[in-house]
Amino acid sequence: MKNYLLAAIIFTTSVVYSQTGTTISGSFMSGGVTRTYTYYVPAKYYTANRAVPMIFNIHGWTGSSAKQENYADFREIADTANFIIVHPQALPSGGYNSWNTTETFGPTAADKVYLMSLYDTILSNYNIDRKRIYSTGFSQGGFMSYDFACFYSTRFAAIASVSAGISTTHRAICNPQHPMPVMEIHGTADQLATYTGSSGSLSVDSVIKYWVNFNGCNPAFHYDTLPNINTTDSSHVEHYVYTGGGQGSTVELYKVINGGHQWPSDTATAIIYGIGNRNMDFRASKEIWRFFSKYQLATIDGIDEYATNSNDVLIYPNPSNGVFQVDVKNNQNVIIKIVNVLGETVLEKKISDAFGNIDLSNAAAGVYFYQAGNNTGIIKSGKLIVE
Repeated sequence: MKNYLLAAIIFTTSVVYSQTGTTISGSFMSGGVTRTYTYYVPAKYYTANRAVPMIFNIHGWTGSSAKQENYADFREIADTANFIIVHPQALPSGGYNSWNTTETFGPTAADKVYLMSLYDTILSNYNIDRKRIYSTGFSQGGFMSYDFACFYSTRFAAIASVSAGISTTHRAICNPQHPMPVMEIHGTADQLATYTGSSGSLSVDSVIKYWVNFNGCNPAFHYDTLPNINTTDSSHVEHYVYTGGGQGSTVELYKVINGGHQWPSDTATAIIYGIGNRNMDFRASKEIWRFFSKYQLATIDGIDEYATNSNDVLIYPNPSNGVFQVDVKNNQNVIIKIVNVLGETVLEKKISDAFGNIDLSNAAAGVYFYQAGNNTGIIKSGKLIVE
């Protein structure tokens, strides 16, 4: 297994049945706290005998893994398309389940450690197509999905967000390693994650502009309106598509005019935990899967992101502003040595845990070389770029 904090993980599972597949619940220790989750396995998985896609479906503030599974329901689609859906569970804060979406990003960010541990947990137990892993979420879950795009892009092929955005602090350090297909679904009358943004988060238009520019999409968008099939929901939908991005990436926006802080659906759901008008002209889950199904992680800059030994050391993002995350995988007591182009040692640091960092923010911009090793010898060497 390749889980972060692997030694601390203890599995407990229980099973309930829904649709034609199976919802499984589990837990493990992360950061000294028991973290729980559920995931849905379609019946076809057990007979397909091939790797399948995986979607993280992350709940919002006051939500839960169970609420998200029902409110933002992908199960019927998964039964047909054959993918596994993971529903993480936030911890309570101030009386409500809440993700820490504004925490300083780094290796000790508790929710990020838990989510990446969960990612590796599912991969360790199921035959997942690692090039077809995606993340979506509602409200705070959408903010988390944007964080995945910014800081864990080598693990996700595309992301979609509903009623969310990017925090201003995380936008400042956002550093994806490949063009990232992005879909945003957002109501103009959203009272919580306002369409026009806030002092702590970007406006929806700014979020879209960022990804259009980053991906190199054509700024001239394709525009259409969805049929207003439900005339009682007090809303209608505009659809914007930006094409021509690197590696075929696109950016899509479903702008729900007069829509509230809601996950749109053309079918009624028993659980609703958004507020305001819920558009019922289209099913967000269906459109998100339509979007995801077009993309898989490709070869980036001549390096296949997953054609690596399971014991490799990963250092990312690269290039960066000087702060690099280090994932030592299954290796122990790894020492990272960094030299400049003159061969002078700039930094030498021991990474005792599975996850650490390297701080070159005080070093001059330029190219550096690293060597990662332990008492077994050199594990990996390569180049780092500080911008």
